[in-house]
Formats: sequence, structure tokens, C-alpha cells
Amino acid sequence: MRPTNSNVLLAALLAIGIAVSFQACKHEPIIPPGEEPGGGGSGGGDDCDPEVVYFQQDILPIFQSSCALSGCHDAATAQNDIILTDYNNIINTGEIEGGDLDAGKVWEMITETDIDDPEDRMPPLPNEALSSEQLQAIQTWILQNAQNNSCESSGCDTLNITYSGTIRPLIENRCEGCHSGGDPSGELSYENYDGVAQVAADGRLLGAINWDPDYTNMPQNGDQLSQCNIDKIRIWIENGYPND
Repeated sequence: MRPTNSNVLLAALLAIGIAVSFQACKHEPIIPPGEEPGGGGSGGGDDCDPEVVYFQQDILPIFQSSCALSGCHDAATAQNDIILTDYNNIINTGEIEGGDLDAGKVWEMITETDIDDPEDRMPPLPNEALSSEQLQAIQTWILQNAQNNSCESSGCDTLNITYSGTIRPLIENRCEGCHSGGDPSGELSYENYDGVAQVAADGRLLGAINWDPDYTNMPQNGDQLSQCNIDKIRIWIENGYPND
């Protein structure tokens, strides 16, 4: 029995329908936003993880404030051919190797405690030695493979601002390297509360970190503080800069 034209047409439509159904069931790989096929992320900063020490936020300010100073390890001086102004220069010294504290001299020199040979200690006298908190941050960063990492905070917490918990760490990491020791920059020492309170009271602290035209931009050897950190200092000053 020969098929009719209508039967042939119906069979063709069924075949097309089956092919389309199989094609619709074929799943393509899901590519997360910001990634290309085959891997490779967008390269942006991650959300801040409290268990991670970030180079850009936590480590670079310490080097810029305490090491990359005029006469020491800035680009112009490059004492002992070492420049500590940015990640590439810090790593290219060959004196830091991720995961190994003993691989280079940087860790040895910033933890030097031999009073008989003080020139081996960095930062050198009369500058203040790095604090235990700063040393802990650098140690953790090295053991976490000394990455050039960065993070983005999901918000700015301006509640419960205190001198000891909020302001002091900012001053220590971003300002005290220049403003400490026997010859502090501008004859201003921020090693204790009184020195910080002095510039908070007369407007110099806020003017400097705001990079206002009538003040010297601070930090002098690094990027401007984030707006979040500027707001924290401003709020602390507006609250009467308490020593809490």
C-alpha cells in the first residue's frame, strides 16, 4: 500500500519534532558571570575574608609607611638596590618567597632583636620597630603565599568607633612609619594618643587625609585612605577624639 502525501508529511513533522526535542535536552556548560569558557576569572577584588591577609589593604600600607621612605627603600634611594614601594618591587627583591619565612632577608630583618647590631633591624633606628600586629600580618601574608591580592568590603561599619580598635590601627599602618622615632616627619609623632589628638584637634589630621589643598597629602608615600576610613576618622574627631 503506497503512503499518501498526508502520511509522508506527518512522518516528516514527527521526525523534526523528535530532533528538536533531543536538541532541547542538550545542556551547555554553565559559565559563571565574569568567566570565559575554559576558566579564567574576572580578576576583580574578592569579598573580604577575615581569615585572609590582603596585600593591597593590609601589607602594602605597612611597607609604604615604614620602609619605602626617602633615604631608605623608595624608588629614588633604593638602599642596597631594594625598592619596597609596590608588589612587583617587593617580590622582585628575591627576599620574600610565598610560603617560606626563611627564604629571604625581609622577615629576618624586620624581626631582628639583637641590640648589639641595631643596624640590622628594619626599619632602622631611630624609627620605631614594626608592631606585633604588623609583624603578625606580614607573617600570615607570607605563609598564605605572599599573593598580590585585594578585597572589597561589602559595607562601611561606622558604628562603635574607638581610638584603640579603629583609629590606632589606621594610624599605625598608614602614618606612624613617618611620624615616629627620634626625627619624626614634620616634628609630629603619632606613637601615642597625645600626638594624634593634637592634629585631630586643630584640623590638620582631617585636612591631610582629605587631601585638602591647604594641607600636605597624607599618607605621603601611598594612596589616599579609602572614603570609609576617612569617614571613621572624621566621626571619631567629631565625637571629640576620645581616648577609648
